[in-house]
Amino acid sequence: IINAEYLLCDHISFGPSKNFELNIDSKNSLIVFDSVPYRKSILSFRNFSVKTYDENNIIKFHDEILKLKNNKNFYIKLKKKIDKRFSKKYNYFLNNSRYQKLDSEFDPEEVISKFDKVICHPFSSTAFIAKKLNKNVCFFDVCQIHKDFDDYHKEIKIIRNLDELQNWYDS
Repeated sequence: IINAEYLLCDHISFGPSKNFELNIDSKNSLIVFDSVPYRKSILSFRNFSVKTYDENNIIKFHDEILKLKNNKNFYIKLKKKIDKRFSKKYNYFLNNSRYQKLDSEFDPEEVISKFDKVICHPFSSTAFIAKKLNKNVCFFDVCQIHKDFDDYHKEIKIIRNLDELQNWYDS
């Protein structure tokens, strides 16, 4: 980390989007926001090697979340429309998971407002939106990629294992 002063600002609006309606029982409802992994060829072409966007790390993130007990409905809000730039392994995983996928064009604020709990991949702006909306939100860093960032994000809990995530979810 660069030795500098950092200023954390409010989230950036996602702009116009499709209206979102969903009739669910909001008690213990859960929405997940991740980072979409690009194919390795896209990352290498751009000389971009960041563990955050590695397909295996993002799939591990989801595998652990899907192990949560007492939740039959897992929703995921896709950040972007998935196209050929994204990992085939990730696409296959999502298509065969228990997630109910929400369209990438839905307004994240509207989506978050319908759910009780929000799990975000570190350090997604959607977590800050959820915090602003007074939702129960956490960053889930199961791969411990961002273990040096605890001092910078004190207002949103950073969780690093399934037991801790289950305790957060049950609270």
